[in-house]
Amino acid sequence: MPKLRLKATKKAASRTNGSRRTTVKKAPKAVPAAQIKKAELGYFRSLLEGLRDETVREIDTLTDSMEPEVTPVGDTPDEPVGSMQTVLMINRQRKLLHSLEAALSRIDQGTYGRCSSCGNPIERGRLEILPDTTKCVKCGRGE
Repeated sequence: MPKLRLKATKKAASRTNGSRRTTVKKAPKAVPAAQIKKAELGYFRSLLEGLRDETVREIDTLTDSMEPEVTPVGDTPDEPVGSMQTVLMINRQRKLLHSLEAALSRIDQGTYGRCSSCGNPIERGRLEILPDTTKCVKCGRGE
């Protein structure tokens, strides 16, 4: 029985399968999304710090607006609807603040711009819109 030789090139490889010869093409290498350059990290840091400062101001404003109401003795204080909405808004802003602080921490650690699920670079456009995101588009959709 003759020895089979595989001939390989960069674009294609030929295989002999009995009397049949097939050409198998190698898959092209996936080009990863552009990684955030060190020079761009300053831009994202200032963007995140600006959002953080704005969020802190909003939390302070919302907290100041929640002054305790004086109720006459014998009356049961009812929780006003506006007050409950304010509490919910404060909680949402605190979650955002935590997320912004975590993103700033990732910049310091050198992991900013990497997907926490797959490890691939997060697209720059996504970071422009959601600078505190931790996932690329694909992982964010759950694909």
